[in-house]
Amino acid sequence: MGLFIDIHAIQTLPPANLNRDENGRPKTSIYGGVPRMRVSSQAWKKAIRDNFRDTLDTGRLGSRSREFTKMIAQRINRDPEDEHLLKVTGELMKAAGLPSDKNRPGSTSALQFFGEQQWQKLAQYAEEAYGSTDPKKSVASHRTDIKKLLDSDRSIDIAFFGRMSASSDKGTGSEYVVDAASQFAHAISVNRADVENDYYAAVDDCDNTSGAGMIGETGYLSATLYRYACVDVNLLNRNLGYDKEAVRLALSTFLNAFALSLPSGKQNSFGHQTLPSFIETVIRTDRPINLVEAYEKPVTTDTIPTSVQRLLEQQADYQNTYGLAAADTFTMADLNARKAMGKEQQETLLTLPQLVTETTSTVIKAL
Repeated sequence: MGLFIDIHAIQTLPPANLNRDENGRPKTSIYGGVPRMRVSSQAWKKAIRDNFRDTLDTGRLGSRSREFTKMIAQRINRDPEDEHLLKVTGELMKAAGLPSDKNRPGSTSALQFFGEQQWQKLAQYAEEAYGSTDPKKSVASHRTDIKKLLDSDRSIDIAFFGRMSASSDKGTGSEYVVDAASQFAHAISVNRADVENDYYAAVDDCDNTSGAGMIGETGYLSATLYRYACVDVNLLNRNLGYDKEAVRLALSTFLNAFALSLPSGKQNSFGHQTLPSFIETVIRTDRPINLVEAYEKPVTTDTIPTSVQRLLEQQADYQNTYGLAAADTFTMADLNARKAMGKEQQETLLTLPQLVTETTSTVIKAL
């Protein structure tokens, strides 16, 4: 039986440029035949990972780098340029089947994403080999343990966001691939959003009679976003070694981070620090469902309450049409979002901490 958490959110933003394209312009997309503000899934996942670092012990998180020797050296207080250490880490990379960069000794040819516990254990093997008379033999004696290590002890961020693993020339290394337990949609605006330009000038304080010392312009958008993510709870459970307490911590941290995180692009220029007006978690045993169809026709008035009303109607329509009923639903809404709800619906609303607790407890019981 499947077990999924759909997370839906409505969040309004003032003029902002929190996610830019290669030209520095706000990202957009055409949906329903009109331009929409768009925030990429990668941008919001990065914000969530940053939130993890503020709320979780670093031992539960991962680090990604090509600088394999530097990552090891930091953990055993040695010089990453030490020739002997470079030989040791070279043997470690071979034992693990990681692809080395032939032009950069001590580095891998692709980013390697491992949990802190894994990095610490690798550093322990490196320190042992460094002090031995035969480093190659020392590392080789742990070859099986190294491979087992890198495919276990997974950090929470790896469990949620997955891990790609490039193979070495001999075809090894790809066994460390981890399928992500979360799916993220690109957030798009429920209303039409056209890019506008902010033309600005800076005065030269030493010569303020000559006009602007510099001029420029930056693009921005203002819109209300529909955000969606899904968690495959069974896969998360598997990724975390079937440890229910680890799953409980991971889910509560993720749900909080989803609600409270925000991409930081040009935040000092626009101060776009808003919170979602509406969040709903839907526990499903059939399949995830993105409700973006509710906004194919752009919202034009009373944006937040209308967006919430459409979302709830779309959800009911899918249930009636396909017979896909939610196992449970938990909702939080601010005063503006509550305008779309009847009295009975409002009486069931939760605070964010309550929503996180109820959602997490419900799926843990179902595992």
